[in-house]
Amino acid sequence: MDLSQTLFSLIDMRSFSSIWYWVILAVAWSTASHFIMGVPYDLVTQYRRDTSLAPDLVALGGVNARRLLRFGRARTALTALWWCLTSFLVFSGFYYGAELAQACLFLVVPLSVVMIMAMRNAATLAALATRAEAGQIADLLHRIRFRVQLLGMASIFLTAIWGMLINLLHHSIRLW
Repeated sequence: MDLSQTLFSLIDMRSFSSIWYWVILAVAWSTASHFIMGVPYDLVTQYRRDTSLAPDLVALGGVNARRLLRFGRARTALTALWWCLTSFLVFSGFYYGAELAQACLFLVVPLSVVMIMAMRNAATLAALATRAEAGQIADLLHRIRFRVQLLGMASIFLTAIWGMLINLLHHSIRLW
């Protein structure tokens, strides 16, 4: 077996049957639900036990909110780039049948919804950080995390259903 066959057997282009795709999916959603708007959620839970961590929560929340607000200034260019990428993935995945594009679409679209949620709440977080209201910051981050986890569960469920359907169709074609 030569090097190219070894690499292509390790990096399977049929994404839904690859363990690496599911590892990436799990890591992506784990990271998205741990770093809420750039603030690690363990800081929120530690703040609820020890309110002396309020300055850290306020500072980190303010810094990340302002960073997201600056990032949002390039909204038109980013939106155009996102639509180009999404259109490419939709046509490649569903018109041409590229499973890798379908898998990327199932990863990119829900995570972009998480980014939109972060952008929409950035101004609120920045205002709360300016007033140094750590309790309200913790509550806001908790609500956002809950929504991110719901979205992640729904996304993983739909991805698993689609992946099983693709794998069943692929294997049934080979059997016949």
